[in-house]
Amino acid sequence: MGSDYTLRCHVTHVFPVGFFVVTLRRGGRVIYSESLERFTGLDLANVTLTYLLPSRPGDFGQPVTCHARLNLDGLVVLSSSAPVTLPVPAWSPASIALASTSIAACVGIFLVVGALCLRKYLSMQPPA
Repeated sequence: MGSDYTLRCHVTHVFPVGFFVVTLRRGGRVIYSESLERFTGLDLANVTLTYLLPSRPGDFGQPVTCHARLNLDGLVVLSSSAPVTLPVPAWSPASIALASTSIAACVGIFLVVGALCLRKYLSMQPPA
């Protein structure tokens, strides 16, 4: 939470760029798509699309793929990348400290509740 994934899709030797569409998908759903129709140059080009994806708990382990589509007057050329799995972001030292403190507090609460229950149980037993 709180950090972004930087996703880059790099496609080489695109011509003409103005008929090119790049789409990023996470788990089969489109998360970003960009048409490059504003580029009117007729030169061969390399295209790099960069997208910042805010991390959410449901994203961890999801496959991300890049899809390229070039439409040449009815002839459509498609290409897709191999899926890349989103890793769990590294935890900051503050997050680790907070998690450790929370776990220690829970263990302490369970010990106190257990001790009180045991004390009550022993006080209800008839004297030997």
